[in-house]
Amino acid sequence: MAEWLTAAGARGSSLDLAPGAFVSEKGTLSRAGLREAATLATLLDATADARIALVVHEHAQNVAASSLGRRRADALATFLKERGIASDRLAIRTDRSGRSPNQASLTLVAERGSWRDPIRTGAR
Repeated sequence: MAEWLTAAGARGSSLDLAPGAFVSEKGTLSRAGLREAATLATLLDATADARIALVVHEHAQNVAASSLGRRRADALATFLKERGIASDRLAIRTDRSGRSPNQASLTLVAERGSWRDPIRTGAR
């Protein structure tokens, strides 16, 4: 995760959150997810010019999975805010392309540099 955040530039760099980061079928971080989230918070705290977009993958045919993805993004954003990461460094975005095989998955997009422009959803 540190390499991903360090390598992120103005165009953004994406990272899929590990499948076990959340309790199955819930919007709650698992133990492994809490460790990952704590690591992310520490890295963000040490990297003042970094911002993160939490990208929720939406699918019109599976509203339940889309809703679960949104709850997971909200849970991670709340955790990071509680760890002292400013809300202007976090964004939740929606990807409606339907390309993600795991409909409740989250993709993290890191961007470093100027904060004048909105966070993009990132390049793969």
